[in-house]
Amino acid sequence: MENTIYLSSAYLAPVEYYTKLFACEKAYVEQYDNYVKQTYRNRCVIAAADGPLALTIPTEKSGTPKCLMKDVRISDHGNWRHIHWNALVAAYRNSPFFEYYADDFHVFYEKKYAFLWDYNQEICSLVCDLIDIHPRMEGTTEYCMEFVPGEVDFRETIHPKRDWREADADFCPKPYYQVFDAKYGFRDYRGGGRSSGRETIGRVAAGAIAAKILEQMGITVFAYTRSIGPVDADLTKFNRTTARSTITAMPDAEADEKACAYLQQAREACDSVGGCMECLVEGLPAGIGDPVFEKLDANLAKAIMSIGAVKAVEIGDGAEASRHTGSENNDPFRMENGKVVKASNHSGGTLGGMSDGSPLLIRAYVKPTPSIFRPQQTVNCSGENTELTIRGRHDPIIVPRAVVVMECMTAITVLDAMMGRMEEYTSFSGAPEGAVSSMKFLYKTAENVEPAASVVQQAAPAEADNFFVRLWKKFIALFQF
Repeated sequence: MENTIYLSSAYLAPVEYYTKLFACEKAYVEQYDNYVKQTYRNRCVIAAADGPLALTIPTEKSGTPKCLMKDVRISDHGNWRHIHWNALVAAYRNSPFFEYYADDFHVFYEKKYAFLWDYNQEICSLVCDLIDIHPRMEGTTEYCMEFVPGEVDFRETIHPKRDWREADADFCPKPYYQVFDAKYGFRDYRGGGRSSGRETIGRVAAGAIAAKILEQMGITVFAYTRSIGPVDADLTKFNRTTARSTITAMPDAEADEKACAYLQQAREACDSVGGCMECLVEGLPAGIGDPVFEKLDANLAKAIMSIGAVKAVEIGDGAEASRHTGSENNDPFRMENGKVVKASNHSGGTLGGMSDGSPLLIRAYVKPTPSIFRPQQTVNCSGENTELTIRGRHDPIIVPRAVVVMECMTAITVLDAMMGRMEEYTSFSGAPEGAVSSMKFLYKTAENVEPAASVVQQAAPAEADNFFVRLWKKFIALFQF
């Protein structure tokens, strides 16, 4: 890592420029060099439909043969702001995430700046924020010609007419193969977008609303961490308050301490850990789901498996049931207080694709975080074997963060199944006790839920649309009294 670097000012600098900012402790951006045309000082290159396209900012002529970079003024000649913005939109509007960044950049093509150096610095600061790097940058106070050990001069190294392979041997991009890239033709090297846990914002927002509705029906949804690595929670010490207060989301305080110690060992070894989480649904009436195409357990498995890093899902005893005999696995039924109940719950609350009235238990297994700080063998886009070492902030475990996502996806799936069942109740008069009151509750609270739905759709339209479209269609069908 270079301690201090010197860079020339640049308009929408290339990736090479930002790799230097990422790797340094401090960066000086030159103000006192003589302005040179046809460099990145006033020119950027974008990937247009017909190939690389250079966009140049016009500058005013100075009264002297040479002009310091800090004194270069931007010209309004040729309506360049409009031309540059239209070129960026044409090149990137169909690119992933463009709509999320467009407004941030658009202001630079509306506001007028007097000096080119100021304009470049502000747009560089924006890019640094968006790619989550925070270098210590400041302008030079004089032109530096002599450097001490630890200082590196990149002012003329990063140049549009110089081949980086010859000018900068340290800059060697090594993109690595991903299935996401194979399908869509692009990837976010930071692990962002749909490769990131950030996409769960829509799931959590919608799930929070679904859980509130389910509470009014007497149905509760509660998820927690069952195990982390080799550390299992003792369910005889199960405590919901503990699960919500420990950083591991374990319902057992003693297991939480052991898990934290294990995670610290993994962190120090530059490694990561997997684990298991469970979700308990109580108060769910019997008959929710479908025997074939809309099985409750199948829909839950699909919903939970859609969470990143989840590799397996079980209902009830799950895979363990394959080791038992029928007499061991069957749940005996009996009458209790005038109701049919089960003496055990190996099935996890479902039978034949439908809820059986007992607590619903879902278990999900999460893989270790793949982003670890150890060198790993991989392949680049040229088909060459190479070694990859990642940087940045990466958690040693995913499980505690995924617990709330599992809870919300379960709530969404259960509520969706409940809506389907309520729709059936409108076709006959023999609706079970509680179903009609639940429908009336939904009708009365529709005005309160709708604004919340609007907020979720604004926050994450893609994740929210499917759930809310189905929800409101069923509201309309149910409440035409």
